[in-house]
Amino acid sequence: MVRLRGIAKSAQRRFAGDGCRIDERFALVEAIDSEANPRQAHLLLHIATIEPRIGQLALVRDLHRLTPATDLLGIASNLDFSDFFEGQGIRMGNDLAVEAKAIHAAITCLREDAWTSQSLQSMAAMIATTRHTLAKARGNELLEPAIPQLDDVPQGPSARRRTS
Repeated sequence: MVRLRGIAKSAQRRFAGDGCRIDERFALVEAIDSEANPRQAHLLLHIATIEPRIGQLALVRDLHRLTPATDLLGIASNLDFSDFFEGQGIRMGNDLAVEAKAIHAAITCLREDAWTSQSLQSMAAMIATTRHTLAKARGNELLEPAIPQLDDVPQGPSARRRTS
C-alpha cells in the first residue's frame, strides 16, 4: 500500500490539472490518490466534467476507482501511468491541445459562475439583515444614529445606490 500511495502522489504531481478524455467526454483531472481496501487497493481518479442539466451546463465531479495490476512496477513511471490510464479508457490530453485549453477555460468559467451565484446570495442575505435592522432602528435610541447609513442599502442586485 505504501508503494501505491507513492505512485499516486507522483501521478498527482504530474497529471492533476490536466485535461483528459473519458469515453466521449472531456474532463479535468482534479486529483489522484490511493485507497486501501482489505481485498484490493485502488487508485482514485477525481475528475471534473461538464454536462447539460435542465437547460444549462453544470460542473459535475466524478470519481473513478481504478484497479492497478498487482505488479506496481508497471505503473511506476509517468509514461507507464499514462499507458495504464489509456488501458482504463482514460486518454490524457496534451496540455497545448485546443481541447485541453477549452475544458480548462469552461470549467474555470463554471466555477466562477458558481462563486458569483453564492456571493450574490450572501449579499442578498446581508441586505435583508440590514433592512431588518433598519426596521428595528426607528424609534430605538441606540440604533437611530445608524439610520442614515442603513438607509443607504440598495434595494437589490440591480438597484442603484442612492445619493443624498
